[in-house]
Amino acid sequence: MKYAEVMTRKWIISIAAFIAVTIAILTAVITNSSPAGYAFDVAASSDGYVFAVEGHKGMKVFKLDSNKPELDMVSVLHPPEGLYFRNIKLAGNYAFVASLSKGDDPLSRGELVMINISNPYKPEVSDISNDGAGFGLFIKDNYAYVAAGQEGLHIYEIREPPSVRIVGRCKTPGTAWDVWLSGNHAFIADNENGLAVVDVSSPASPKYLGQALWAERSYLFSMGLESGKYLINGTIVKEILNIFRQNDFILNDYDYIVKENDSYWAIMENRSKRISIEKDEEQLNVYLEDPCAEIARGEGDYVYVAAGPQGLIIVDVSNPLEPKVISRFKSGNNACVEGLAIRDNLLYLTNGNEEDSKDNGLLVIDVSNPSTPKLIGKCPLSGWVEGVTLFKDEAIVANTYAGVALIDISDVRNPVFLGRAS
Repeated sequence: MKYAEVMTRKWIISIAAFIAVTIAILTAVITNSSPAGYAFDVAASSDGYVFAVEGHKGMKVFKLDSNKPELDMVSVLHPPEGLYFRNIKLAGNYAFVASLSKGDDPLSRGELVMINISNPYKPEVSDISNDGAGFGLFIKDNYAYVAAGQEGLHIYEIREPPSVRIVGRCKTPGTAWDVWLSGNHAFIADNENGLAVVDVSSPASPKYLGQALWAERSYLFSMGLESGKYLINGTIVKEILNIFRQNDFILNDYDYIVKENDSYWAIMENRSKRISIEKDEEQLNVYLEDPCAEIARGEGDYVYVAAGPQGLIIVDVSNPLEPKVISRFKSGNNACVEGLAIRDNLLYLTNGNEEDSKDNGLLVIDVSNPSTPKLIGKCPLSGWVEGVTLFKDEAIVANTYAGVALIDISDVRNPVFLGRAS
């Protein structure tokens, strides 16, 4: 064979080998990575795996490396068709995910997804409930307690072979977003109606006991005094609907107005006062009256509620029949508390602020005296924040579109950002 032919063949073989290796590398990268979704919540296993739920992107699994401050992604589980992963809890070899439907398809239902994570590198769905919407959940013994939105609390039995079956339901006054259990009582972040208390001593027949409410109002916008002529008892007229729409606040079809006097009107929703309109000299000021309970966690005789723009609410539940708000905390006027974790009288809050990005991040609050919570540490983060979980001396934060953030909390007065993964 001529020299030129030999060299040509070697060149072709080299190019082919290069292409083959390149394809292999690209395949590995594509297989082990996925664009970030919206990281809502995180959970950590005792052996150092981190599980993040990211909406329509499903669940991502990361491995904590004890030799370096990093999170390495090891697998991705895409959600079953039509589902949106929102909240996660771990129990043994299983992850339980509260999920919503991505659209209006009535067949896309599955508020609780049970996932086998015995091999974190290959998680597999074990069962899916066929009920409605799951916002938050808590696992205790052989039961999963799901905050099911407008349907209140749903209780599932966890069975073998691995499956879930709904056994109890309890309607709450508001929209159930999260749940935490202590003894025989479930404490539910009931969104627009504060904190609900449910007796779950019999999972098959849970009983609603009462609410903890906190008075709160947020200014929305003002309108001209002449608008008062449209504020009449009964169905809301289109002129008022249009004013609210122009101010980026959409009213619901079933809302209605109650006029108490010439200076005060209330817009009602589901029999609860939600919006007030008050005369102030030459204008009408519109306020939202909303406790906004989103996430609930507890320790001892206290439940700690992440109440969004209302901040942190601390409730004494030593008497579950009479829960009492004893204190509040908010880092600034525009702060928004989105998630929390608690350990040994230290509260780790994820705090957002659309007006001041420097206020975004993780706050460490001393609640050894729950009546007087004290800020003792802060770690700024870029981007919005949602859920947070703890693993040894690290806090892991769902950093929304930025993925998952890792923070060193060995010195709680000086928490240090280590890095993030997506």
